[in-house]
Amino acid sequence: MIGVLFGLLSAFSWSAANYFIQPAAKRFGDLAALMQAQVCGAVVVIPFALWVEGSPPTSITDQGLAALLIASVAAMVAYVGLFCALARGRLAIVAPLISSWTVLSVIIGIFWLGEQMTALQWTGVGLVIAGNVLLARQRADDAESDLTRPRGRFSAGVGWALLSALGFGFMVPAVDVLGLEAGRLWAIPAVWSCELAMGLAIWAVGAWYTPIRAAFGPQSLAKDLPQVTEAGRVGLLEVIGFVGLSLGVGMAPVSIVAPMASLSTGLSVLWGVHLRQEPLSRGALAGAMMASLGVVLVSIPTLV
Repeated sequence: MIGVLFGLLSAFSWSAANYFIQPAAKRFGDLAALMQAQVCGAVVVIPFALWVEGSPPTSITDQGLAALLIASVAAMVAYVGLFCALARGRLAIVAPLISSWTVLSVIIGIFWLGEQMTALQWTGVGLVIAGNVLLARQRADDAESDLTRPRGRFSAGVGWALLSALGFGFMVPAVDVLGLEAGRLWAIPAVWSCELAMGLAIWAVGAWYTPIRAAFGPQSLAKDLPQVTEAGRVGLLEVIGFVGLSLGVGMAPVSIVAPMASLSTGLSVLWGVHLRQEPLSRGALAGAMMASLGVVLVSIPTLV
């Protein structure tokens, strides 16, 4: 029972993070909000990692280093896409699109990790694909019917969401491999730190320093402390989700905890429809719910 509650804690935390990304990104900028959230999250997760997993490892194998590199590059794509998608698109639409990373992750798990799929998981893959097809077909109608949204804004959100799904599809299996050596919680600050270092280097070389200055400039931090706190809340919620999942799988079977955590997609749809009053056609809503159910089924590693 306690393991299930930790799984639900993860679902609520991740869905809440999705909900709060949009106001943080709109007030402070996509990339600046992302950098602040991940710096805060990486710092906050360290005490949890010490509590749950003990001291970090002092060495890592070549396989672990390769997993760290892959996860860091994929995380950059995943989180930039996540923040940009949730800042530009409707939460109830882009969250299920982003959740399609589970299909890619399954494929990678089969060919890279040698995992076996159950019939129930394949059913979930089919639901995710079908749900996302419905969402894609509704994109044009929704964009035209929402007169308050600037032209092209919704399509941009969908594009970023699909890019985020691609990144998470590679990131999650790589983090799992890294977690076997470093610990699941220690893998998070390691990946986020490497990702931020890569991003800062790319932005510096390309003279794209505006997000860096917006996020960490002394004048900006002093002037916009509430915005920094808002972005930090997103990082804290992301970390709580990872901690809840790690504690949950230590107390209950993965086949029970993982589906509970994957309810974050359905909760994100619920927040978008009811809290933000996002207008959705029946087809789009059906697609969102199909994709959300598919994610839950894909997360069940064994038939129970």
